[in-house]
Amino acid sequence: MGTTSTIRQIIDRYLRAYEERDFATCGAMFAEDAVFEDPVGGRRFDGIDQIRVFLHGAPPEITIKADLHKVVECGSDAMFHYEMEITGWRENPISIEVFETIAIDEAGKIKSLRAFWNEDSIVDR
Repeated sequence: MGTTSTIRQIIDRYLRAYEERDFATCGAMFAEDAVFEDPVGGRRFDGIDQIRVFLHGAPPEITIKADLHKVVECGSDAMFHYEMEITGWRENPISIEVFETIAIDEAGKIKSLRAFWNEDSIVDR
């Protein structure tokens, strides 16, 4: 059985920290000059300070569960697909099908994270 790659470990750690609302850990995973888009074409956060504001802005009443389906790695970049279940954000629980691209710098920090989803990706549960 093979070992889990570094980039896969970073993706797993990020999703678990996000689920646990450990936004300090999430923020610490980004490079100082990182760019985060969520969703792409919508909100863009340039630099660690803007990213931390976004992360800590999550409403306290929501719960999140991410189910990772696939990771495709290419060097220090990857695309990953997961379903995020959210309760407390809208009237009914929802799931969002998300595709993200991630780029990791030489220090093992996230330098780019781009989330692809839109209203058509959201399903009431």
